[in-house]
Amino acid sequence: MIFISSTCFEFGFLDIPSKLSDSPLINVEFSGGNAFAPLDAVRRCLDDLVARGLGIRIHNYFPPPRESFIFNMASPDSSQAELSINLARQAIDLCAEFGIPYYSLHPGYLRHGGVEKPDGHFAFAPDANVDYKTALNAFNTNFKAILDYATDKNVALAIENLFPRDGVQDSLNNTFDELKELLSDLPSRVGILLDLGHLNIAANHFGFNRLDYIDGVKTQFGDRLFEVHVSGNDGLTDQHLPLRQDDWQREILKSLGTLPGATGAGVDIALEARNLPLDNIVESLELLPCR
Repeated sequence: MIFISSTCFEFGFLDIPSKLSDSPLINVEFSGGNAFAPLDAVRRCLDDLVARGLGIRIHNYFPPPRESFIFNMASPDSSQAELSINLARQAIDLCAEFGIPYYSLHPGYLRHGGVEKPDGHFAFAPDANVDYKTALNAFNTNFKAILDYATDKNVALAIENLFPRDGVQDSLNNTFDELKELLSDLPSRVGILLDLGHLNIAANHFGFNRLDYIDGVKTQFGDRLFEVHVSGNDGLTDQHLPLRQDDWQREILKSLGTLPGATGAGVDIALEARNLPLDNIVESLELLPCR
């Protein structure tokens, strides 16, 4: 299925049902960068879309908490880890309630503390660095808590690849070797969310071939690829731009058409551009493969 991230819309996620009432059918992936809303309001929003026959997914920093924080499953700080685990459990509860087959999330950062700003970008404390092994060990510990919870709720989990910021690696799971290391400690039922925008930045930073990375995912983990995120950038920063007609990602999406995805119906695709007018979102949909 094709999804549009809630961060694509220039209005808040609670307005999505009313704004889409006269538009073509658009499936929605709810994600971070949104203002707080009570869970009852979140449920009404999701229920409205499901009642109209639209598909929904939940990704990472959702439902948005009352007080902003950086969702970080790799934090060795117990208080921040608990915030992240509790938010993930809320997301998993919503997935179970609305029949969403999986919840996708970022594995975490080589920092701790900080806040997520309204535009979805992060503000870390300057002295909050964590080494890679410490972060990976913390992720494995924290992730097990939500994996057991999700398994009990019959909801799968998928882990997203990340990227360096400002020329510095400050997150887990940037390269294919890191992906293999991360997955080696997780059961095979844990899936992958492949973010092509993130991959573009990581390949540029580390000097690897992004097509080799994608071939590795297809060859070694093809049955675990649940979803692909698409957005444009300059290879340096995560700009979340719309796709272009000649964008390299379009050919990649065509090549993934035979993979089963989370449900056997194919890999989900989500556009993650930001703050677009509705007309531009509809135009962007035309550049994605029909599913």
